[in-house]
Amino acid sequence: MRAEWINPFIAATATTFEVLLECDVERGKPRLKSAVQPQFEISGLMSMQGEASGLVVVSLHRDVAVEATRFIVGHASGAIDADVVDVICEMTNMIAGGANNQLEQLSMQIGLPSVITGKNHVVNYPSGVATITIPCETKWGPFCVDASIKARPSRVLREPTASV
Repeated sequence: MRAEWINPFIAATATTFEVLLECDVERGKPRLKSAVQPQFEISGLMSMQGEASGLVVVSLHRDVAVEATRFIVGHASGAIDADVVDVICEMTNMIAGGANNQLEQLSMQIGLPSVITGKNHVVNYPSGVATITIPCETKWGPFCVDASIKARPSRVLREPTASV
């Protein structure tokens, strides 16, 4: 996995928090992830295709998702409800859009983002490649960015065989 594939998502996530939510993000040290469950209760998923393919997941602690909703909508129930899912879906769209601007230069495109919720929800990370998690901290609590991206298998060009 190359940094140029992950960095656009990290930068777009920080920008989305800082511009949309007026909330600074402190990034922690990346590490390998072994679990198939995202760390927190609500996750925005972004798949990608092209020169590389994979999945990037922004997983947010419930408090972060609820406070983001309160900031944008003006109210929040304290639970992960339809308003919270809508806000996280919009944030995931913004992150995907910001990352896509940089990834197009690398012949890669991001698919339609989605959101999943629930304690211990499972994400089907691509097989055959490690998943890296980057922990982040905000004034509202933690979230993380998980990335599992692998290069597209190279195509082997064969020389045409001559018939005798």
